[in-house]
Amino acid sequence: METPASQYLPFRVARHDFALPAACLRAVLPARELEPVAPSPSFTRFFGEWTCGFVIIRGRDVPVVDLRVRLNLTHGTRGRYPCIVVVEIATEDGPRLAGFLADRVAGIVHARERDVVHGKLRFGGRSLRVFDPELLLAIGRPEVTGSQAPG
Repeated sequence: METPASQYLPFRVARHDFALPAACLRAVLPARELEPVAPSPSFTRFFGEWTCGFVIIRGRDVPVVDLRVRLNLTHGTRGRYPCIVVVEIATEDGPRLAGFLADRVAGIVHARERDVVHGKLRFGGRSLRVFDPELLLAIGRPEVTGSQAPG
């Protein structure tokens, strides 16, 4: 009997490859749609120091996280085609949208259950870390372990 396939969105941030479960994906937008926000103490208290702005989707403001800062990755230049990946995250108050900056994304890939081992997706001879989108709205700095660890 064949195991069910899952879908993932591969993306890259700061020369690190990740994969996001496609079930939570809501949109991929060009980075130029980002409305940057200047950091301030009141802003960072509510959204964290890693939030770099907002994007408007269907009339709603959606916070956008700079994943480089959030995961403490080395800073560098953005890719040629930077974009904003918008995901839906389950919270205590119901589903919520959040976005993050990616240097580039690839198309949706199909993976078998056996292709995901220890938080990594093996695909096309590469190993991509499976990213948990709930880290985007978690209070405080994430622990960079397991599937989130860079390198």
